[in-house]
Amino acid sequence: MYPLALDTCLLIVLASSDGHPWGTASLGSELVSLQPYDINVEIELPRTPSNLAAGNFMLDLTLLSHPSTSALTGTNSSTYPISRSRRPAMLTYASPLVDTASKLSLMPFYVFGWSREAEKLVVPMMERVEFARGRRNLPESLRLEIHSKEEMQIYKATVEFRARFTGLRYGSQGFNELLSRGGYCD
Repeated sequence: MYPLALDTCLLIVLASSDGHPWGTASLGSELVSLQPYDINVEIELPRTPSNLAAGNFMLDLTLLSHPSTSALTGTNSSTYPISRSRRPAMLTYASPLVDTASKLSLMPFYVFGWSREAEKLVVPMMERVEFARGRRNLPESLRLEIHSKEEMQIYKATVEFRARFTGLRYGSQGFNELLSRGGYCD
């Protein structure tokens, strides 16, 4: 069982100017120093011929710092990466016979719009990442980039931050969850 956790999900709109789809998102102020986080990327891809031909592709996630202010000019300078991770991903392979049989059996769901020909991948990007004390050490934004030899189509990309509570935080979160499931809390 996965430990009790606090989830924050960010939807990323991917654009492509140099052939690799990429997107950025602002993180807000929910992240806390010295708190371990697991960071996952959930990506939904159509099962198009080009996506299937891509085979293995790379997800590149970079967490970016708050912009620092120059003491001399008083202007914001560029951000720097706090943490970066690259992980491989791939759509599930299905032989042509199995793929055709699956499409035929699911055809009524496709016709009525109850299903679509897509696959959702969840890729663990960072495990138990912690940020040092101080506002500068907490990420303000992130950048997700997808590297592939083939041009890829993407329905949706989401980055999930999952706080890994330990000690007293874990106990108090577990107690609150127990009370809410028992019907004692609103």
